[in-house]
Amino acid sequence: MFGKRFWAAAVLAAALVMGSVCTAIAAEEAEVSSVSLKIMSHIRAGSEHGKVEVTTSNSRYHVEDFDITNEPEDGWKDDSRPRIRITLEAEEGYYFKSIFSKDDVSLSGADATVFSVSRNSDTRLVITVTLSSVDGNSGGYDLVVYDLQWDGDSGYARWGEGRDAKRYEVKVYCGDSLLNSVTLNTTSASYNFTDYITEAGEYTFQVRGVYNSSYKGDWVASGVWNVDAGILSQIKESIDNLQAVGTDKSPDDPSAHSPEGPAGSAGAWLFDGLGWWYCNADKSYTINDWQEINGRWYYFDSHGHRATGWVFWNNVYYYCGLDGSMLTDAWTPDGSYVDGNGAWVEGMSRQEE
Repeated sequence: MFGKRFWAAAVLAAALVMGSVCTAIAAEEAEVSSVSLKIMSHIRAGSEHGKVEVTTSNSRYHVEDFDITNEPEDGWKDDSRPRIRITLEAEEGYYFKSIFSKDDVSLSGADATVFSVSRNSDTRLVITVTLSSVDGNSGGYDLVVYDLQWDGDSGYARWGEGRDAKRYEVKVYCGDSLLNSVTLNTTSASYNFTDYITEAGEYTFQVRGVYNSSYKGDWVASGVWNVDAGILSQIKESIDNLQAVGTDKSPDDPSAHSPEGPAGSAGAWLFDGLGWWYCNADKSYTINDWQEINGRWYYFDSHGHRATGWVFWNNVYYYCGLDGSMLTDAWTPDGSYVDGNGAWVEGMSRQEE
């Protein structure tokens, strides 16, 4: 009896020890509560097959597999929305939290939204995303952009123009996070991203040339711009200087310039190195609103700079030309139509010759 009790106690003790060890091992595993993915699409309208790339820079998990689940038999159309099924595997020592939602997934690269998230096990996560649209083919037009670069430490970006591009779509990222909620548009080969440079980090931007809604080039990515506290301070200082100029500088100052001729007595067009703005006679300037100047309407952003391209204001799209003035009762360079009030008319489009 003594021997049996002794061995029973020994077995129980061993079980307790093993249980403690297992608990300790489990305690050492780290939970993954969110994931970030970069998706690059090479799917083009008119092609029978498509190719995508899905990557992550996170070391706690990796992309195990991905595939397009709705590839059509008759080829991709302009309005097709490819769906991609992505399988993630947690690295050793990590596990995915038990309840994973769409909000826990961040996407960068191609325009996409999370369709569904499912946790097959504590180390396997399946995410399905839907691309916003298929890239239109170039139609033989030269829409290639090149030499993307940040302009010093100002937050201003520039690139080489596509010969046939009527406008450009642009996106800006901090790390893997897309900062603009909608695709930005411009008719010039530059864009002022100052509004989006709000914290230290690694910033990149992407551009593609657009002929019209049917013909678009490929997205091209810039190099990394490392923004530190010093650069953030410089950007803030430039904004403060702009505000100071708006209250202290006379419209008759000889440094004043106008894209439409000499500065008038009612006010003056000024260029501060980041963009054009309008100094009124009382030395005020407009921000986040429209202003009528010499019979034309202009939109000014949060820093008072004149906007070009598409402007989304009060749930309506308007288009401002190269000189910043709003188009009315006209076709835009990308083949859309705006009415007598300047508002975009949905459903009306034409292919530019």
